[in-house]
Amino acid sequence: MKIRALFLTLLLSLCLTACMKDEATKKAESDIAAMGEITLESGDSIKAVEDYYNSLTDKQKSKVENAQVLTEARNRFNALQEEEKKRIEDLVSEGVKLIRTNDVTNHEKAFACFEEADKAGNLDGSFMAGYTLDWVLKEKAGQDFEKARGYYEKSLNNPYAKISLASLYKNGQGVEADEEKAKEYMKAAYDELVPDKLAEAESRVYNVEALMLNGYLLGYSDLAGVERDYAGAKEWWEKAAELGNADAMYEIGVMYYNGNGVERDYAKAKEWYEKAAELGNAWAMINIGNLYYDGNGVEQDYAKAKEWYEKAAELGNAAAMNGIGNLYYDGNGVEQDYAKAKEWYEKAAELGNASAMNGIGWLYQNGYGVEQDYAKAKEWYEKAAELGNAYAMNGIGWLYQNGYGVEQDYAKAMEWYEKAAELGNAAAMCEIGHLYYYGGNGVERDYAKAMEWYEKAAELGNTYAMSNIGFLYRNGYGVEQDYARAMEWYEKAAELGNATAMNNIGVMYYDGYGVERDTARAREWWEKAAELGNANAKAHLKKHFS
Repeated sequence: MKIRALFLTLLLSLCLTACMKDEATKKAESDIAAMGEITLESGDSIKAVEDYYNSLTDKQKSKVENAQVLTEARNRFNALQEEEKKRIEDLVSEGVKLIRTNDVTNHEKAFACFEEADKAGNLDGSFMAGYTLDWVLKEKAGQDFEKARGYYEKSLNNPYAKISLASLYKNGQGVEADEEKAKEYMKAAYDELVPDKLAEAESRVYNVEALMLNGYLLGYSDLAGVERDYAGAKEWWEKAAELGNADAMYEIGVMYYNGNGVERDYAKAKEWYEKAAELGNAWAMINIGNLYYDGNGVEQDYAKAKEWYEKAAELGNAAAMNGIGNLYYDGNGVEQDYAKAKEWYEKAAELGNASAMNGIGWLYQNGYGVEQDYAKAKEWYEKAAELGNAYAMNGIGWLYQNGYGVEQDYAKAMEWYEKAAELGNAAAMCEIGHLYYYGGNGVERDYAKAMEWYEKAAELGNTYAMSNIGFLYRNGYGVEQDYARAMEWYEKAAELGNATAMNNIGVMYYDGYGVERDTARAREWWEKAAELGNANAKAHLKKHFS
C-alpha cells in the first residue's frame, strides 16, 4: 500500500505557499513533500518526514506554514499501519481455516496467505508458511521441506518453529540429518514450553496445529534429553484430533501400533489411521497398507495392502511408491514382475526416496529384470548412501569386498561396512566379522574381532551372525572350544529360519559334538535345511542316507 496520495494531498497547501519564500525554505518543503514517495511497507515514512523537519533551522521551520501537516500525516499513517496489521492478522486467520480443509486447492491458497503475511513481517505468517510446506501440502501438491526450514528459521522466536526444525533435522528432510541440531532445537522448545506454557497453545491463532506439536514435543521428548511422556503426548494429540487434525490422529495410531504408553492394539491403530486417512494423511494410508501386508490386527491381504499404498502414491508419497515396488519385487498380491518393481522404484527415486534407489541398485547387482550391471548398481547405491541409506552403504561394501564392478579392495569394503554399521545395519556388522574371520587384502585375520562384530549383529537379530558365533565356538576360533555354546547359538539361528545353522546342528548330532551321537536327529535337521535349499544339507543326506 502506498501513502503517496496521502502526503500529496496533505502537503499541497504547503507546496503552493512555498513559492514566495526563500530558497532554503522552498527546498525544505519540497523535500518534505518528496517524503510522501516512501511506501507504507518500508515502515518509516513518517519517521523520515519528522527527521527531516527536525533537521531544519528554527528560521526555516518558522517559515514553513501548515507544519501541523506532519502531525496529521503521522496520525493517519499510524491508523493505516493498524489497519494493515489487522488485515495481515486476518489473512493469517483465513489461511489457518483453509489448511484445515481436506482440499489441496485451499491448502495452496492458505500458503499464499501465509506467504503475504511473512513478507509483511508477520512471524505467525512465517511459521505457518513453513508449517504448510512441511505438514500440510502433500508431495504432489508442493511439499517442500527445504523452504519450510527457511520459514521456520525466520520465526525462531516461536517454540513451535523449533519443534518443527527438530523434526526436519531428525529425519533429514530438506536438510542433511543432524541429530545434534535436532536435540538442540527440541531442548530449546522443551525448556520454553514445559510445563507452564503448553496450555497457551489453545489461545494461538493456529491453536489446533500447536496442540498437535505439543503432543509431538512430549511424545519425542527424548530429543530434548528427557524421558518420553506418552501420556502427556496422547492427551494433547487427542485434543487436536477432536478438532480435526489428521497428523494428531496418525500419531495416536502410531502409539497403539507400537504400544507406546498404551497397550499395543493393532485394531485401535487401524481405527486411528483410518480417521487420518479420510482427511488425506498419506502416511496413515501407508500404515494401513502395512497392517494388511503383515497381517497385524487384520487378515494378511497383499491386495488390500497394495490398494492402500496406491492411495498414498496418488498423493505423491514416495514411500508408498517404494512399497508398491516391493510388492512387485516379491510377487506379493501380484505376479512377480521385476520390470514393474523397477518402474515403481524409479518413480519413488525421482522424489528422493533412498530405499527405492537402493532397490534399483539391488536389481542391477543381481540382474533382476535388467541386464546385470555392477557399475550401475554402485551408482544407485551411492545415490542412496548420500541420503544416509545404510543398506546401500552395505551394498557398496559388498561390491568392494568381492571386486564386482570395482577393483577388489577390503579396506574400502571395511570403510563402507563401518559406515553402515554406525547406522545400526546388522548385515554390515556381520560382513565386518567376515572380513576379520577370513583376513587378507589389507585386513589382518582376527577371530576375536570377528566374534565381537558377530555378537553385535546377533544382538540385532542377524541369524547369519548367530550361526557364525556357533561356528567359532565349535572350532575354538578366538574362544575356548565349547560345543554346548555352539549348539546354543545354532539353535537360536535355526529357530529364526537359518538353514546353515540347521545344517550345522545336523553335523553336531551326526558326529556327536557335545551331544550323544544321533543319526536320526541329524537326518531330521538336514531335511529341514534341505527344504530351505541348503546345498550342504542335501549333500549330507545323499551321502549318508540315500
